[in-house]
Amino acid sequence: MLSQRLDGLQWTTLFAIAIVIISWTACVPGGFQLPSICTPAPTLNTISPAEVKAGSPEFALQVTGKDFHSASFLMINGQQRTTMIGGEHELSALIEPSDVAQPGVAKVVVVTPPPKDGCGSGTSKELALTITP
Repeated sequence: MLSQRLDGLQWTTLFAIAIVIISWTACVPGGFQLPSICTPAPTLNTISPAEVKAGSPEFALQVTGKDFHSASFLMINGQQRTTMIGGEHELSALIEPSDVAQPGVAKVVVVTPPPKDGCGSGTSKELALTITP
C-alpha cells in the first residue's frame, strides 16, 4: 500500500492527520508547552481614607496601585478582608470595626496568590492606616 502513488486528496488527509497528532502532543503532560506569562506582584500606592477614628463602624477602604487581578485581595494586620476589584488599578475592601477598635497603625497590603502554573504572585509593600483616638 505504501508503494502506491498518493493523489492530492490523500496527501491532504495525511497532512491533516499529522497536524492533529502534533497539536495533541502539545496538550498532553510532558508534551510541547508554550512559556507562561508571569503575573507581577501588586504595587500599592495609596489608601483612602488614610486615617480613621478608633471604634469606627465598618467602612470601605479604597486602594490604588497597579497589577491588581481578579484573585487579588486586601489584608489588614494579616487578616484577609472581603475585596472588590475595581480594575487593574483599584480595589476596595470592607474594614471591620475590630480592625480599627484601638488607636495605632494598621498595616495594609494587597496580595495576589499564585496562579495554577505557579508563575507570578506576591504581596505589595505595606501602607499604614492611622487609627486616631
